[in-house]
Amino acid sequence: MAPLKKANISTVLSITVKDALMLFCKKRGLKMSHFIEEAIQEHLEDEMDLEAFETRRTEKRIPLAEVLKHFLKSVGG
Repeated sequence: MAPLKKANISTVLSITVKDALMLFCKKRGLKMSHFIEEAIQEHLEDEMDLEAFETRRTEKRIPLAEVLKHFLKSVGG
């Protein structure tokens, strides 16, 4: 897989958040840019998970007996 192209962004943080971020990354030996990129990716994934949950939570539930019957049939039981 080819390396991803990089881009710069600029943001404004409160001094308290910036200081906490710097201390956190220093204590764990992380680069701030790496930590921020990972945090953004994780947040985006969480939002997708939440959307999927909201979409599916109103679906009809399958009774446990039916689920067990399906799995038993698939393993030859």
